[in-house]
Amino acid sequence: MLYEIKGKCQLCHSSYKIIISDTHSRGICDECGEKPLSFKKYEGVVYVINNPNQKGVKIGLTTKGIDKRVRELETTGVAGKFKKVAIFPSFHPRNDEKKAHDNLKKYRLDKEHFQIEPTQAVLKIFRALNRKVDPIFFDKEIEQSFYDEKEKARRTMLKNLGKID
Repeated sequence: MLYEIKGKCQLCHSSYKIIISDTHSRGICDECGEKPLSFKKYEGVVYVINNPNQKGVKIGLTTKGIDKRVRELETTGVAGKFKKVAIFPSFHPRNDEKKAHDNLKKYRLDKEHFQIEPTQAVLKIFRALNRKVDPIFFDKEIEQSFYDEKEKARRTMLKNLGKID
């Protein structure tokens, strides 16, 4: 897949256009000659999915992409379709999945299945990953609930610190 990105150079503020394919990019700023951006490819994602025919959520990792992983899971004979909730892009998906599972161990049903509401699962994974990466959501209601809960926790913390009434 090829992507064309247009923007302003952060160094000299002139316009640029760059073409990106996987981890390679083509294009430099015409004014200053520098590459206008750099990037690294994520190795995978930690995902949260659920299925209306199963309790709780499934939390796992994939290096193939979430859509492909969901299709694989739906061929295992499980009744119903899996619904994508959120993903956490990761440079170290195995380590991040372990952190997520460790943080959710009291909710574990079996292997990668946890008895917890999707919003709470996403919040706990976000905290387990030290709030470094915001999740990418596939469900607008859960996304709104996540940000509402995050704001509520922030206000509670500020109140406990005496910063607000």
